[in-house]
Amino acid sequence: MKYTPIKELTNILLPAYAPCPGFKGTCKGIAKWEPRNGYVPIGFVGATSSLKEVQVVILLAEPGDPYGQDTFSPTDSLQVLLRQGCRNTFNHHKNGKDLFHRNLRLLLDWIFPGLQFEEQMKRTWLTETYLCSAPQEGGNVPSRAERECADRYLKPQLALFKGLPVIALGNKAQKRAKDVPDLIKARSLAPPGCNHKAARPSWEAAAKQARRMITARADMRRRST
Repeated sequence: MKYTPIKELTNILLPAYAPCPGFKGTCKGIAKWEPRNGYVPIGFVGATSSLKEVQVVILLAEPGDPYGQDTFSPTDSLQVLLRQGCRNTFNHHKNGKDLFHRNLRLLLDWIFPGLQFEEQMKRTWLTETYLCSAPQEGGNVPSRAERECADRYLKPQLALFKGLPVIALGNKAQKRAKDVPDLIKARSLAPPGCNHKAARPSWEAAAKQARRMITARADMRRRST
C-alpha cells in the first residue's frame, strides 16, 4: 500500500522533518519537535497516484495531540518519517479512529460516492493549514507561526492544485486559506464544532459544490479533446 503522496508534494513536505527551521525560529515555544512523543508535522494524506488524478483539496486546522502509539524515531530518515506519518493518518481515517475521522469519511463518501477509501485518497489531497499541534489541543496558534507555516508549506501545496475545489473545514482553516479563490467553507469535523446542528448540512453542501466543480472540470476537459 502506498501512503506517501506524489513527488511534487513530497518535495514540499520533506523539509518539515529536517526538522523544520521554524522549531528554532518563529515557532519556537509554539510547535514541538518531539518525535519519540509523536510531536512531528503530521495530518496530511492522499494524492497517492498522480497530480492529474487529484480532484479535490480538503483543508483542516492543525493536527490534534498525538495518539500514544504514534511515535517516531528521530534517527529515521526524512522519507521514513514522512511515510510513517502518512501511514498513521491514513489508517486512523480508514478505521474511524474517532468521531473526527468518521466525519471525514462521511464527507469523502458524499464527494466520491461508491468508491473505496483507497480510491478516494488517490483523488483527494487532505492537509493541515498548520502542520504541528497547537500549544493546547484545539486552541489558537499565534499568527506569526501560521504565516511561517503557510509560506513554507501551505502556499506551495495549494499552488499545485489551482482550479480544483478547495474545502476549508472550520474557522481556523478558513482564515488561513482566505486568499484561495472560490474557497468552499464548512464547519469543523472535530468537536465541538462538529456537534452543532448546522455542521452536517454544511458538509453535505460543501460536498455537493465540490462535485459540481469536479463535473464541470471534467466536462471542460472532454470538450477540449
